[in-house]
Amino acid sequence: MNEDLEPSANSFSTRRLLDELCWPAGRLRDAHDRLEAAFVSSIDPIAHLLLQARPSGSGEQTYAIRSLLTTIINDLTVALHLITHGYFSQAYGVMRAGYEACDLLELLATDPDEARLWVNTTRGHIDFRPAAVRERLQKDRVDPVYGHMSEHAHPRFAASRLSSVGLGRAGELERVVIRLGPSWIDELPSGWHAA
Repeated sequence: MNEDLEPSANSFSTRRLLDELCWPAGRLRDAHDRLEAAFVSSIDPIAHLLLQARPSGSGEQTYAIRSLLTTIINDLTVALHLITHGYFSQAYGVMRAGYEACDLLELLATDPDEARLWVNTTRGHIDFRPAAVRERLQKDRVDPVYGHMSEHAHPRFAASRLSSVGLGRAGELERVVIRLGPSWIDELPSGWHAA
C-alpha cells in the first residue's frame, strides 16, 4: 500500500503533521504561490486602512468594527493556510466564522444600538445568531454560501468527502481511503473549491 495514500501505524507521526503545517505552502506549488500573492494584495490594503484609521463614533461601535475587521482578516489568513496545507474541512470552519463576521460587521457598522448590544450582551449566541443577523439586515435567513460552508465544516457526509476517496476499476469500488492528516491537494478539486 502506498504510504502517501494511506500511512501505516508504523509510518504515521503527529509530529510530521505539525511540521508540515510550518512549511511555507507557496514555495511548494506555483498555484499556491499565486494564490498567496493574490490574497496578500487583496488583504494588505484593508489591513493598512484598518491600522491607519483613527477611531471615531461611539466607543462600542468603533470597538466592534475594528474587532470584527481584525477577526475577518485573521480568519481568512488561517483559512488560506489550512487550504494550502490540505485541511479543507478545518478551513471551512474558519471561513464560516469569518463570513459570519462580515454580516455582523455590516449590522454593527450601520447601527450603533446593535453595536452596543453586541458589546454588552451575555446572550450573544441568541442575540446574534447568523440567521437573526441576516434577518435584521433584511437579507434572506438562509444564505447558500453560509450553508455550504457549514456542511463542509461540521462532521457531516459532505465534509467527510473532503478527506476521502474511493478507489477501484471499471466503475467497481474496491476500497475507500480516508486520510489522516492533510487531504490530497493536487489529486482532488476540494482544495480549489475551498479557495
